[in-house]
Amino acid sequence: MKDLSINLLRLIKVVILFSLLVPLPGLSTGAFAKEASPFAYTRPKERFMAPDFTLPSTGGAEKSLADYRGKVLLLNFWSTVCAPCREEMPALESLWKELGEEGLVVIGINVDRRGERLAGKFMERYGLSFPVLFDREGEVRREYEVMVLPVTYIVGRDGRFVGRVTGVRDWDGEEVLTFFRKLAREEGR
Repeated sequence: MKDLSINLLRLIKVVILFSLLVPLPGLSTGAFAKEASPFAYTRPKERFMAPDFTLPSTGGAEKSLADYRGKVLLLNFWSTVCAPCREEMPALESLWKELGEEGLVVIGINVDRRGERLAGKFMERYGLSFPVLFDREGEVRREYEVMVLPVTYIVGRDGRFVGRVTGVRDWDGEEVLTFFRKLAREEGR
């Protein structure tokens, strides 16, 4: 009975959080609203703090979201078995190389259960150099309500959500570069 109560509370939490993050068609109840922007993303109606987490990194060291406070973050949830994820990786690498010096940190959050082994080979094959963290148990994926891949969250220097992107984007396109340059400048004030 106790397990049932705990599971019911978890389900209620997920439903509530999901209803805040995902706007339903025809309703404007979600915490994120469509942004009229050069590139499509969903922005929060009210900017709230991104949940902190700690995960192992490619080098084996534990990294937390708080370690990156003061930077504009692009948190990309991905898997090596996700074709759209693989498709956008070169563009994410290009974005990282182009804007890393301007205060943007691209962080890949790999959700493969055997993350380090699979992702390590993948990263080597594609020449990826941006930081990758491993969410083997799916705790961060659940906390961030990631239901499909790829999903990307944009987090400001203050640790608050700026927006969410579901699906593949042209991360190294001129509109995206302009968006992140402007965000880095505004957030840097």
